[in-house]
Amino acid sequence: MSVALDIATHLQSNGYGPIGNGLSINKLMDTPNNQVVVYQSPVGMPAAKAMGTTIILQYPSFQIVVRNTSSQTAESTCEAIHKLLDGAKGLTLNGITYYSVEATDTPFKLTEDDNKRYLYAFNGRAVKDQS
Repeated sequence: MSVALDIATHLQSNGYGPIGNGLSINKLMDTPNNQVVVYQSPVGMPAAKAMGTTIILQYPSFQIVVRNTSSQTAESTCEAIHKLLDGAKGLTLNGITYYSVEATDTPFKLTEDDNKRYLYAFNGRAVKDQS
């Protein structure tokens, strides 16, 4: 499983989404206007290995992007997701143990698109068992 799917599943279970309708994975859709996207980031630490070859822990990175027609709502939704994820410990998501999830920065404004929709984001990382 990808960290993006696992984090999206956690967001869905906490009232965001459902996946495919207002919550998506690795792609910002044209519609709906108001949505949350979880991207798997290519940046991350190398996996921890035991005895040199067997992967025991992974350290994936992700990005959360929130888009809304209201700047205030986009920002507050991004902040609420940040609060939910930052410092989370001991999660089991899609059968994978996540020892910790943390934000690596605070929510920030990305842009306003041509359709007057506001985008806010933050980046995060996790420590998890091998998928």
